Amino acid sequence: MFARSIAVLLFAATPLLADVPRVATTSSSEKMPLDECMTRVVGALHARAYPDNTFARTKDGWTARNDHYSATLECTAGKDATLLAVIVAAGDIDPSPERDALLQAFHVGAPKPLVLPTPAGKGRVISWTDTFDKLEDPKAPGPFDYICPPNGKLGAPVYGTFTYTINSAVCLAAVHTGLILMANGGPVTVARAPQQNFFPMTARNSVSSTFVDKPTDAFIFTSRPMPEADIDRMPISFITTATDFRGRKGERFLFGCPMKAATDVPVYGSGPYTLDSSICMAAVHAGLITKSGGGSVNIEIRGPEKSFAASEKNGVTTKEHGPENESFVFIP
Repeated sequence: MFARSIAVLLFAATPLLADVPRVATTSSSEKMPLDECMTRVVGALHARAYPDNTFARTKDGWTARNDHYSATLECTAGKDATLLAVIVAAGDIDPSPERDALLQAFHVGAPKPLVLPTPAGKGRVISWTDTFDKLEDPKAPGPFDYICPPNGKLGAPVYGTFTYTINSAVCLAAVHTGLILMANGGPVTVARAPQQNFFPMTARNSVSSTFVDKPTDAFIFTSRPMPEADIDRMPISFITTATDFRGRKGERFLFGCPMKAATDVPVYGSGPYTLDSSICMAAVHAGLITKSGGGSVNIEIRGPEKSFAASEKNGVTTKEHGPENESFVFIP
């Protein structure tokens, strides 16, 4: 087993509260695989009672973000290393105590998983890496009953939200939907779904799915999510527009906008907005978030508008625009 190093970096900066950011840094080395790094990150966030965490895949690993505390934790697998980066913005408050608390929670790690019995239910037991296309004959109509064992792990692919591509891992997709918990597992029922052209990515219940925009066979779960399912936000940037959601009239999407807005990102209209408007900058214009603070916004795709009026609000000047077949608005 090769050594994997973990470097931990924290810094705090809120320009509205202090002219000079206060910075605290530290680093350590550990031997652990990528999935254990991310499991410890999740455990540290829960140990510190950080609410509304969002999780997303990166090119080489995972990232976890908490806008409430302005904290970002990243686990990245290099050639022979895993890197953990923690960013905490605390304004004029000394970030060192929170840095130390996060590090302690990370190093203590999540409690060792209980050796739980396989959950009761009909169907065959599958693994957390089994994808639907590998489990069933393409001609078999279904539905199909499976049992996901306890003590699941991240790492297998999930594509889509509520409707998933057939090369998605069934058990992780079930966690993403909110049907079962990764620690406990449980029975799930899967049905084939019509081929789709678009599968949106979201971060839900500590599982991040990946975006797919080509025709792909699909599956769904036939049972409803648990009431306590944690619906997290899709992390986006200030240059993200709603054009990827064209043709999704009536559907709603929850996003997480970052701190520190980009400049010169266009917004067209004053609510409704055109789909090629910056979602986050439009949210600033609407007074839902600030450029420096970011936050959660919920949009709904609407129908045509004959025109989009320009206006200036909350430090954002929008542009006028001609008729469009689709638009979006912000909802509570």
